Amino acid sequence: MAVVYTDRRTPDQRARGTVAISTNADGVTGADVLDCGGLSLCGMEISTGSSDANYTFFGGYTTNRLASLVNSTGDAITKGSTVAGVTPGKTIIFDPSPFVGLRFIQIRSGTSAAPIAGATGVTMGLLVAPFQPVK
Repeated sequence: MAVVYTDRRTPDQRARGTVAISTNADGVTGADVLDCGGLSLCGMEISTGSSDANYTFFGGYTTNRLASLVNSTGDAITKGSTVAGVTPGKTIIFDPSPFVGLRFIQIRSGTSAAPIAGATGVTMGLLVAPFQPVK
């Protein structure tokens, strides 16, 4: 696991960081951790080399306290699709509000119940932007 920084470190800019996906059977061991630098995760650029998968997240304020991210009902926050051909090579954008305040984000291929090992060398672009609540 390496800590990866975005291409721009200023909190007023949109930025992108490229992280390596785990090749381990648990879907997370060895996966890079993105330092969001004060921005919120708002999208994922899925590599064409990726498997069809759902992706779940670990997050925290420090890299040694990453925990599974769940919504208000206790379900894992999940992005992606297991439908053949939907996820690889696509960019998924989403509401950044569940990720506000998390400095570090790590991606798990699959879910805790059904993890997926990524292919060697597969990366993912994580998009971050300032969070602007809707009024």
